[in-house]
Amino acid sequence: MNQNDERDLREGCALCGRPFEGTVEDSKEHIIPNAIGGRRRVRGFLCRDCNASAGAKWDAELAQQLNPISNLLNIKRERGAPPALVVETMGGQRLRHRSDGHMTLDQYEVSEQRKEGKTIVRVTAPTVQVLKRHLRGLVRKYPQLKGVDLLQHAVLKSEYLADPMAIELNFGGLEV
Repeated sequence: MNQNDERDLREGCALCGRPFEGTVEDSKEHIIPNAIGGRRRVRGFLCRDCNASAGAKWDAELAQQLNPISNLLNIKRERGAPPALVVETMGGQRLRHRSDGHMTLDQYEVSEQRKEGKTIVRVTAPTVQVLKRHLRGLVRKYPQLKGVDLLQHAVLKSEYLADPMAIELNFGGLEV
């Protein structure tokens, strides 16, 4: 590659070859993907259209594939912590693993049971906020609960996993 070829690469998009005409066509591209903590960006590599197209295809797929690693290693990104990782224990329990190491249930569970003319409702929620939202729904369903502080009857508990977690990692493919 001669010196003129190098200059041409810097002046045009690396994917489509269209020359950059000012900063309107140029875009900032992450050198290392943001999904794994890359913050440094470079100009003069991809045009806006190609960057948007690549971001919707390649970058999104790569981010999805690298999310488990980013989550488990708590890699900081420009837009905050990586999304929670849904994992399943070998026993079938679905959990959300947050990048700070905390785990919660993936979703809440409700069971209703009639016993001696009464309805017993059991709610298992991943967080107190989710429990509060669901309790409002219970008050609408059972108006006789209006004014009762249902959180007083809540039992907060945490426990260790009974089974090991299973995490599936995939990397590669045509889009990446």
